[in-house]
Amino acid sequence: MGTSNFHNTNASRVFAIEEDDTIYLPDVAEDIMHDPRLASYYRSYEDYSDPEGLRSYPAFVFGHIESSKEYIRTETQVTVRICLIFRAGYYSGSNLDWSCTLELNGYEHDLDGLWASDLPAHYRLYISRFLEKEKEKITRIVEEYYTKYTTPLIELGTASNGETFYRHEGK
Repeated sequence: MGTSNFHNTNASRVFAIEEDDTIYLPDVAEDIMHDPRLASYYRSYEDYSDPEGLRSYPAFVFGHIESSKEYIRTETQVTVRICLIFRAGYYSGSNLDWSCTLELNGYEHDLDGLWASDLPAHYRLYISRFLEKEKEKITRIVEEYYTKYTTPLIELGTASNGETFYRHEGK
């Protein structure tokens, strides 16, 4: 019985690092953090285990980027945080991924939780648009840098025995 070599949860494709590749994660983080499009965002370098990592695919967070906005009338602060994740492959190699956390007044929420809040409907709409727009902007930039440092792969499918097939993007 086989299994997928890469565990990819959020990235649009598998950003693979092959065994022969030399990649220095602080360089990746530094390039992302110094991107002029992210100058107004809070950015930090980190190094801790991914709390949602799987035993078979150990992972750690090597940085995060966050954007916040405060709505004065409703005394509401919202934050979108993108964590940069390095994850080991099951058999060989590794891949880069990201995770997203949405916060409403310091408490984690998903967009469904936001809609269940007691905020007026038009503020929920403004907030959800802000969160989605910021998430898309940050992840697009992060994935541009991941593409620069890795081999992007597209998952073609998984056989009944668990073996997964990948194709190099653009080929």
